Amino acid sequence: MRHSRAIALIAAAAALPSPLRAADFQVTSSTQILGYSDFLSPAEPNQGSVAQYLRLNVVGLDDKNRYNIYGYGRVVGQFTGQILPDGDAYGRLYYLYLDARDVIPDHFDLKLGRTYVPQSAITSTVDGGYVNARNLGLRGLGLTAFGGHKVTYDNLAEVGNADDLAAGGSVYVDLVRRTHLEASYARKWIGGDYAQDFASLDVNTVPFAFLGLTGRAKYDLGESRWAELLAGVSLTPFDPLEIPLVIKGEVIVERPSFDQFSFYRYFGVARYQEFGGALEYEVLEGLRLNARYAYENFAGANDDVDQHANVIEAGASFRRVRNLVVNASFLNRNGFGARLSGLRLNAAYALGKLGLLAGIDYDDFRRDLARTDTSKRYWAGANYEINKNFTVSVHGEDDISYLFTHTLQGVAALVFHL
Repeated sequence: MRHSRAIALIAAAAALPSPLRAADFQVTSSTQILGYSDFLSPAEPNQGSVAQYLRLNVVGLDDKNRYNIYGYGRVVGQFTGQILPDGDAYGRLYYLYLDARDVIPDHFDLKLGRTYVPQSAITSTVDGGYVNARNLGLRGLGLTAFGGHKVTYDNLAEVGNADDLAAGGSVYVDLVRRTHLEASYARKWIGGDYAQDFASLDVNTVPFAFLGLTGRAKYDLGESRWAELLAGVSLTPFDPLEIPLVIKGEVIVERPSFDQFSFYRYFGVARYQEFGGALEYEVLEGLRLNARYAYENFAGANDDVDQHANVIEAGASFRRVRNLVVNASFLNRNGFGARLSGLRLNAAYALGKLGLLAGIDYDDFRRDLARTDTSKRYWAGANYEINKNFTVSVHGEDDISYLFTHTLQGVAALVFHL
């Protein structure tokens, strides 16, 4: 496991001078035993593994609570089959970083270690650093910068090369009426060679209490073309205490951009457009309804005829009975590529320290030039709080599809909180 780089950065960051005091340790550990079926292993479809998840927060390293350390990772061991290549155990470190706020009060924040950078030009998880310089002469004006080894995961572990890199930065300004403007740029390298770079301009604003607006324009510098255009609106036309109704609309135009090393760049995808609208309405306290419609439009690289699909979603959440939550949703997609209808129904009930959960999923799909069938999933689970430090949970399900007549799968977990 390639975690030494992040650990070294944490150690160096922790050495920053600060008025140290006794820190608070928050530990959550989850030990899971999983049994499942893997259709990629027809010779031995029944598989089993054990997974250990660990979250560690060290907060309050100084008396002003400016320095904290956050970490989360897992180790998975396979005790059946040959699913894991090159060994019986694989690890994944999701994040491990020092979060230093107000290193220079009201002006400078810093993260060091393995951290996720949610920049719109290129989002990345990096082993490196992220800085945020705020209020630079003008309140609300700031700069960000990040850089380091770009972390890439597959299903179970970390993959990639040591010289996979990502770097970028942004300039932003926060104005009145909760308006945020940000221009960003980022580039990534695979194996030390140039792969992609993007520039993005984002705006988020709430000009009125009932109206929110979002926009993005993203440009692919390597391809010399627009990669994404987005416009969104969120409207609360009435007093939310009297009529809790939210109306949302969004328009997206995307040209998929894959780096020069990606397998997907060989697909003939030229443009994707989506026009969508959604409603959320709380009919009664504890009864919420939602609905969404989207018109999807696809165009191939060598296809002048646009192909489209219509997507309808609807759902309800019921919380009127004490300790009982019921959720139901419906999805229908009809058009380019496939037809799909799906139903979801699940419920949760709390009975003292015992929590009971159950659900049913049903899908009916018609894929172009591929298989037509239905799939069903029945599942149930329970959580029990032994005491304030220990919780045990079990989950079991039965899947029925064209792959398996019946597929029983399950997980048992012991969760420890400190």
